Amino acid sequence: VRSGGTFRDVSHLPTESIAMTINKDLIHVLIDMDAHFRNSRLELMAHRAAPVQVEYPFFVGTAGADFIPYAFNDAITTPPEHAPWMSERLIYLPLTYYINAHLTNWHG
Repeated sequence: VRSGGTFRDVSHLPTESIAMTINKDLIHVLIDMDAHFRNSRLELMAHRAAPVQVEYPFFVGTAGADFIPYAFNDAITTPPEHAPWMSERLIYLPLTYYINAHLTNWHG
């Protein structure tokens, strides 16, 4: 396994250019961490730029996208009996619990 040593700020690039860069750089696993949140680039996953695409849910639920075949989860927020309602195949991480860093306005 080679270590990654390159960081690219691609936030200013169009989705198609980012997908080509991912493919050209031979990135094998692409993890989406924003899904349907504001300013996400979920459409990038639709390009299938990497052979393996995984959703890391920063919200409890499914991305509902056929182009994301896997999702990291924990058994507390997504019990195995909920798997039939998820579009992704669930990968349960041991000793973990759902986290997110999105600000929430609890005051309405």
